[in-house]
Amino acid sequence: MEFIVDNKIQEIDTIIDALFVNANMEELERTYNHYNLRLLPNEKDFLKEIESKVDKEKLNYFFKEYGGEVSIAKAMYSTKTLYGKTLEESLDFIRDEENSKILESLVADMLFLKFGDRSIVRQKLIKKSVDKHYALEVLEESSIEPHLKWHIYMFINHIEEKKREFCSFIEAIYMEAKESIDRLLRESKKWSNDIKRSIEEEGLEYIKNTFKNIDIDDKAYDKVYIYVKALLSYNFQYVGYTGERELYIGFGVNYEKVLSTLWGRDTFQWFEVVAKCIADKEKFEIIKILSEEENYSLELSNRLGIATSDISNQIKNLGLSNLLIETKRNNKYYYSLNKDSLRSWIEVLIETLKL
Repeated sequence: MEFIVDNKIQEIDTIIDALFVNANMEELERTYNHYNLRLLPNEKDFLKEIESKVDKEKLNYFFKEYGGEVSIAKAMYSTKTLYGKTLEESLDFIRDEENSKILESLVADMLFLKFGDRSIVRQKLIKKSVDKHYALEVLEESSIEPHLKWHIYMFINHIEEKKREFCSFIEAIYMEAKESIDRLLRESKKWSNDIKRSIEEEGLEYIKNTFKNIDIDDKAYDKVYIYVKALLSYNFQYVGYTGERELYIGFGVNYEKVLSTLWGRDTFQWFEVVAKCIADKEKFEIIKILSEEENYSLELSNRLGIATSDISNQIKNLGLSNLLIETKRNNKYYYSLNKDSLRSWIEVLIETLKL
């Protein structure tokens, strides 16, 4: 397995993160509050600066998310397509990307919002020619709010124009905030070099020890691409492409610190986060089901009568609380209860209260 650490993507990743956060601040605040996390002062200042410079109408048009899955911006790129590219190279890629591929990406996200399972989405698209008419049909059948449907409708009918508008929008923000972006990138450079050194010395063991909340199958991937997120220092994201045998991982400079706090047996924060999960009705229902057998998100959605987008959010929170074990099998992500972690939490409760 080969490991590649390349942070050229940081320029556009930092801008995109800032724009997504400003367009969906309530979602970030809800997630951070659940874990008692707070944006760092330099992150707050940078986000406020971006907010003060951005065209709010364009911001919401491109970056407002529905169900945590669908946004117009996401249809135009992926971590895979932008990895190893500078800002200028990334925007050139988006300008030149085939409209049919952008349309297919948008349709795939809308279908995932409906079914909550990427394998089902792939099956539906494998022999399907995705054109404008099919995209509009999927949009019409979706549960997306009417005003966001209108945004997507306009995008589907004017992709070329909207691509150019998007790239110009990103370029303008970059020029306005270049000094602050460069400062964030400088601050993350030392840590990025430390990560590269650790990976060179420890390889897969470092990855597995750092990202304990995902099951990384070393037989499924030939290459692992890693980058440091200069903004949102607590965040972590990964995406695997089993067909190409590639895994992409991006994480913030404080991600390891957060995990040691959230998952540390002796910390009150870890105890409180797990207690919040158990006290939440939907999360508790998921915990009960997964204590008996593993399930994937669509199964949970059907069993509980909860929208797949809501299931995805609950799964994310339970995973960060170290209450889930995630395993990828046959292109599906299966979840089971991390019984060892829950037993440890119960032991702390018994010891603390001398029960």
